[in-house]
Amino acid sequence: MDYFLPRQSSQVFALEINATIPAMQGYSDIAAEAFIQWIGSEAGLAWAAIADLIRRNGSNAAALYRALIDGFALERGGQPARIGLFCRRNDAQITELYHLASRFRALGTEADVLFPDELLDDKEVVARGKRYDLIYRHLFVRRLEEIQAPCVVELFKEVPGRKAVVLNPPASQVEVKTTFALLSQALQESQLAQRAGLDGGELQAIREAVPWTRLFRHGATSDAEGRPIDDLMKLVAANPERFVLKRAWDYGGKAVFIGASAADASFAERTRAAFGGKLSWSELCQRAAVDRVGGGFIVQALIESSPQSHLLCTEDSAIPAELYVDFSAYASVGLSQPPQWGGVCRGSPSQIVNIVGGGGVLPLITAEVADALLAAIQAPPPSEKPARAL
Repeated sequence: MDYFLPRQSSQVFALEINATIPAMQGYSDIAAEAFIQWIGSEAGLAWAAIADLIRRNGSNAAALYRALIDGFALERGGQPARIGLFCRRNDAQITELYHLASRFRALGTEADVLFPDELLDDKEVVARGKRYDLIYRHLFVRRLEEIQAPCVVELFKEVPGRKAVVLNPPASQVEVKTTFALLSQALQESQLAQRAGLDGGELQAIREAVPWTRLFRHGATSDAEGRPIDDLMKLVAANPERFVLKRAWDYGGKAVFIGASAADASFAERTRAAFGGKLSWSELCQRAAVDRVGGGFIVQALIESSPQSHLLCTEDSAIPAELYVDFSAYASVGLSQPPQWGGVCRGSPSQIVNIVGGGGVLPLITAEVADALLAAIQAPPPSEKPARAL
């Protein structure tokens, strides 16, 4: 779940959900471990102390491994012989998947990154002469139609699978941003909430964390207070400072449009990429309201966030920067004892916080480990420490 902290508020808002192929477990570990190692070494800590801080900070890759192993035990009993991390050959995060495979092997289970064209059309999942009984899917549902590999489609059709255990099977309903539009709408439509099986606690969580969101179409709906809206497209087009448009299925922030930033050059670049030309906010609204590619668009109330002061350090310099920051929390569902997950932070000079759009992963450090690092930095050098009384 991707969260933002609004301006002048302690309440967090969940803006998007990525429920089936969460990313950056490896990247987040690398960023945090590198930060702890560098600060710890500069503070003069021994390697054993640095390693202990890394352990105390936690590992998302290890949590993912634990969730997969425990989930496999629930399905089949015992341990998997081999894990296949399944992705496209040109996956944008393929280096992370190689890192995860290496970590899984170090944690005790053979693992490889697999590509669709490598799977044999057989009763088992076989690639490169090896059988895989646990598959971790890093492939969007809507990418399956691009793959000319019938055995892959057959693999993901089976839930639970006979060929191999797939603990994150295709679930298109939680890969599209329309999910949040329906959750938000369910707060005002009791029949929709009942059909979705949402209980009182879940509705309260939606009320507290999900901003007002709707599928973007011409026609009537209601605002966050339940007041009627005659035509949603006209309201949004007339009030750019209040809204954000997002394609329902997309990634990388390429089709996210913030009305308050409609005059920025990056806004024009996004409209050219999405529609082939520079569009004003009003023109974009008219096009998006009838666009059905990737499930069309959703509209969301703008959550105003403020940039935070950071120090970007390179080998040559340290540069002060103002960055917008989000927090993505990992979780496991269906396990009796979920592993100790953490999360990942991203920072960007743009309000659309995404790595593809020029942002990057920031080290996420627990308060306990951060305090220990700060104490180590502030400790006086050994020569300045007072002599111990004899």
